[in-house]
Amino acid sequence: MTVDVFIITQRHYEIIVQQAVKNYPEESGGFLGGENNTIKAILPVFNQHLYDRTKTYAITDDDILRAHRFFEKHGLEFYGVYHTHPHGIAEPSKQDLRTRQKYHFIVSLKDLKNPEFAAWTVSGSTYARTPIKVINNKGITVVDLNQKTTQITASSMAEELRRLQEIIENMQKGINTYPLLDPINQDGSDFSTIA
Repeated sequence: MTVDVFIITQRHYEIIVQQAVKNYPEESGGFLGGENNTIKAILPVFNQHLYDRTKTYAITDDDILRAHRFFEKHGLEFYGVYHTHPHGIAEPSKQDLRTRQKYHFIVSLKDLKNPEFAAWTVSGSTYARTPIKVINNKGITVVDLNQKTTQITASSMAEELRRLQEIIENMQKGINTYPLLDPINQDGSDFSTIA
């Protein structure tokens, strides 16, 4: 799949940026999935790095497997990992490139009042910026996977932020709302970044 532009709703964009700002100066992130170049789901993941979370974002093999299964279960394509560069630019670092991910989504907090969210298509050690188009939420149907209900979006950022914080706190406490399944591929890969 070649992507000319990624599309994201204002709602998802704001959740990602708010997560980044709230966790500053530590790195934070998660996974993105969707279809037809449109980001339709975000899955925040707690930073698993044991020492200095201000310079490194780490996730486990289990996180990666859960993300792939989550998106597959909901009929979505796995796009990749999003993470922050609290003091760096929104461009893949050498460590990012070593992960061999096809797409990188990076939030730069170098200017904390004006975060920058950028997507990159990576091939080996070369990368090219892929535009991100933020679209209005109007007419978008939200599916709450926990409640199994749907609703038309309203500008309820406070509620979305509360729900995101609850998800993050549950991850920190080790409470998962989805089952851990056996791995499909036991290649021992893992992902971490240094910005």
